[in-house]
Amino acid sequence: MTDIDGVALSLSLANTSIAEDGTTTLTVSLTTPTTTDTVVALAVDDATEAAIAPTSVTILANQTSATATVSGRADNLV
Repeated sequence: MTDIDGVALSLSLANTSIAEDGTTTLTVSLTTPTTTDTVVALAVDDATEAAIAPTSVTILANQTSATATVSGRADNLV
């Protein structure tokens, strides 16, 4: 029998909404661990609304996840 399933990547936020001055944790996960490190680049669609740090995470070999922090940005709009 040959395993033909690939490794999938998923993203999940601890909180799906954050205040302009708030933060939440982003978890980047693999469905199964790999035998080598996996580097994932991260970005936001609108840098005036949120920032992410670091801008890349490394899921180490034989691990399934890594985290980053998403921070809200103040835009002075009411």
